[in-house]
Amino acid sequence: ATPSTQVAQIQPEGRAAAEAISAVLAEINATPALLDALLQRQHYRLTLWNHGDTELNYRRFFNIITLAGLRLEDERVLADSHALIRRWLEQGRLEGLRIDHVDGLQNPEQYLQRLRELAPRNWIAVEKILQSGESLPSRTARRSDGRETSDRFLC
Repeated sequence: ATPSTQVAQIQPEGRAAAEAISAVLAEINATPALLDALLQRQHYRLTLWNHGDTELNYRRFFNIITLAGLRLEDERVLADSHALIRRWLEQGRLEGLRIDHVDGLQNPEQYLQRLRELAPRNWIAVEKILQSGESLPSRTARRSDGRETSDRFLC
């Protein structure tokens, strides 16, 4: 499906918007300077897989080519990949967990709920890099001792 038909399917009365988006995309794709300007505004930098070691910069400060993606939404994958963490929690060897970049997961909220089930009495700190104008969701969580606490804090 084209961008026009995808937008129109989401909002049928938005055909004019879909056509306008398609026109802008066509212009960007046809004009290298516009495409370059768009890419320069991204918070990441596209690069060939084999250039990752040599093109580290402020947008990419560590090498990701050796990382593996895990489908943590699959309960078996989560159980297997967190088995050692579960054992350490059960043994009392961990007081808490720090999670980086949870928003890169397919379903961050589901993951955090499952993590809470895994560690019901332990603290969990989640790193979230905020975009300009973005704020943390404000929720109240109940601690294991029954008191309420805000889950808003930065690591």
